[in-house]
Amino acid sequence: MKKKRRLTGALWWGGTLVIGLTIGIYAFIINESEEKQEQILITHIHGMGYKNDGSELMLAAHDGIKVYADGKWRSGEGDSHDYMGFNVVDNGFYSSGHPSLTSALSNPLGIVRSTDDGKSLGILDLHGVEDFHGLAVGYESYAIYAYNPKPNDRMKSAGLYVSTDDARTWRLSRMEGIAGNMLAIAAHPSLEEEVAISTDTGIYVSSDYGDSFTRLDDRSDATALAYGIDGELWTGGDWLYMLHQGEIVSVKTPPLASDESILYIARNPQNRSDIAISTERNNIFLTGNGGEDWELIAEEGESVGKIE
Repeated sequence: MKKKRRLTGALWWGGTLVIGLTIGIYAFIINESEEKQEQILITHIHGMGYKNDGSELMLAAHDGIKVYADGKWRSGEGDSHDYMGFNVVDNGFYSSGHPSLTSALSNPLGIVRSTDDGKSLGILDLHGVEDFHGLAVGYESYAIYAYNPKPNDRMKSAGLYVSTDDARTWRLSRMEGIAGNMLAIAAHPSLEEEVAISTDTGIYVSSDYGDSFTRLDDRSDATALAYGIDGELWTGGDWLYMLHQGEIVSVKTPPLASDESILYIARNPQNRSDIAISTERNNIFLTGNGGEDWELIAEEGESVGKIE
């Protein structure tokens, strides 16, 4: 029977506690012909996206950001924070998570933002208070949707909150018309009022800041959701679909194991044919032709390709 993956962390949803699963990142050194070649073993992935110029694919990891560009892997800038709810936007990223052991930042991070690829972090809200695993941010709108697992001083109850002013104020969404245990969440790139959520009862979209949802599809195993730059909604399980203007388009996937689901999807904003996916087995694939052919760049977490 196929396993279903849920958002990392503990989320209350309709009276049900959802326990997510975690995927992490390690690094190790192997010796070969008296030369040292670094390999990056990728686990604890909690978000993935392309930079605005399309040149780099960024992944949030247990020990910082990992970057794939021009066929090469490298570690990202800044401290090796344990990023959760990682969202790449057109001028940086938003995230939550936990600080590195050498950082002076409080644990958990709350909601943070970087405009220099992680060299520095701007603290937005709930620093030292909450770690948001269910976090989605509009690529161009910067609207923040955060699923809060428990009450705090800024969010008086559990539930879905939205901010359109970089976390200075929050509004609780009513979430009418949606049911089931949350699997994934994504924010529309430019329409701040649109957010998509998948649960084990289907895929839902709201056009009023999460107050009411309409079910687009009743599939129960959509473990991945992501908006493309054109506003199309990508969704995946052991399959990959694009939902756009009322149509559902099936996209060819690379070979996946029978118990393997897609967890993250990213589409290059500069080249619409470039798509990246990562799976629960820590396999990461790229396609440059819309899914006709796929390149494996990490096999069960072990990087494939050159290391900078």
